[in-house]
Formats: sequence, structure tokens, C-alpha cells
Amino acid sequence: VSPGKSLVSPTAKPMVTGDKALSSAAADKSLVAAVATNTLAGAQALHRAKNYVTAIDACDTIIAKGGLEERAAQKLKAQCLCGLQRYPEAVTCWTALLERDLKSADNDDLLLQIGRTSAFAMTNPVQGRVYYERLFKEWPNSGLMQEAQYQYAGSFFVQQDYATAMALLNQFVKENPNHNLASKAQQYIAQCEAKGAKVVV
Repeated sequence: VSPGKSLVSPTAKPMVTGDKALSSAAADKSLVAAVATNTLAGAQALHRAKNYVTAIDACDTIIAKGGLEERAAQKLKAQCLCGLQRYPEAVTCWTALLERDLKSADNDDLLLQIGRTSAFAMTNPVQGRVYYERLFKEWPNSGLMQEAQYQYAGSFFVQQDYATAMALLNQFVKENPNHNLASKAQQYIAQCEAKGAKVVV
């Protein structure tokens, strides 16, 4: 249920020789060039390379300039903060975007990100559910609905409320039998049963 995968710090690059060394050097040059231009594409390249601190600096430069890429840079900054396990700061970034434009087309994604990070990475399922419930109410036709429902059920599992978690997971499987999360839901239902939860008929 927990979507907050354990984050591993980037390890040192192994020594490479020959063509691989040239390729690595070219990649490093590409990153330097990307940072120098302070473009969103550059910040994204740094994020993919798990160079989160430098990516945040690039995002801050883009945000300070304003313009069309500002919102995307703010979202990317939040992802980088999560990569550094600075979860409260990430939630602050997402929340600022959410409150700035209450009708933005990507607010369902922001609500999902805040809910997931709060409930699982920060182990605060009660706070997380506030955002899941907002998503359910404000975005009933969201393409992220099933994922949000699954995570919402998982927040009760984290809270050790296995009966509620199992009821919600059973409902999820019944309504979404072919969803790619249905098999995981079944696994957590089995865990709930193992912990003494009873099926309510």
C-alpha cells in the first residue's frame, strides 16, 4: 500500500574506461550545459540523474523568473525535495500551487501527491485522508480516482485500522477487478485478515 518507496542515496560512480568513459564525460557535460541554461529540461535531467540539490537550484531560478515554466518547476522542485526525504517542504510546495489556482487542471494530481506523501512518507494518515477526500469531492471524474481510492484504503492499514482498510480494499477490488492494483489490494486484504480483521457482510 505504501507508495513511499525507500529512497537510496546515489552511490559513487564506478570507474569506467574507453568508450564508456567518453560516454560518461559527455553525459556530465550535458548536465553542466543544462544547468547553465537553467531550463526546465535541464532541471528534469538533473532530477533523473538524482542530482536533487542542483536540480532544486535550477528550479528556483526558473521560479524566480516566472513565466510559463514556473508551475512545472515548482512541481519538479517538490519531487526533488521528496528525493532528499524533505517531505514537509515538498508538501508546502504542492500546497502553495494548489491554493494559488483552485481550478488548475492538475490539482487532482497535487491532491494525490500531498495525500500520499502525508499518509505514507510522513506517516500521517489522518492528514493524508484530508487531501484524498478533497480529491474525491472536487474531482469525481479524475483519471487518478482508482489510485487515490487504493491509497486511501492503505492509509487505514498504516493506522492499523485493519477492519476499515479491508472493507475499503474489498470494495476497491469489487469495483475495479481488472485494475492493475487489484492484485496488490488482494494481498493487503489477506494481511488484514491475518491481523484479525473480519469481513463485514
